[in-house]
Amino acid sequence: MSKRGLFCLMTEEASFVYSKCIWLFGELVQLLVNFADLLVSLVQLLVNFADLLVSLVQLLVNFADLLVSLTEFNPIIMKRCKALLSG
Repeated sequence: MSKRGLFCLMTEEASFVYSKCIWLFGELVQLLVNFADLLVSLVQLLVNFADLLVSLVQLLVNFADLLVSLTEFNPIIMKRCKALLSG
């Protein structure tokens, strides 16, 4: 094989390796983007879960407020609640 043929072969191999490196770099960038997207989704999930917990606490407070209002305005319910609490 001549030097020119060997050089062409080496150039083709280098070009192939270079193109594979570029492809691999692109895949790595895509993987990092997907990972960042996953982290953003996880943070959104945590925020939504915290919002759900706040809504649940608000519901419980409103329910307790309703019970207090019912016992204040209805003496029969108040007597029954006291009886239940006293055992």
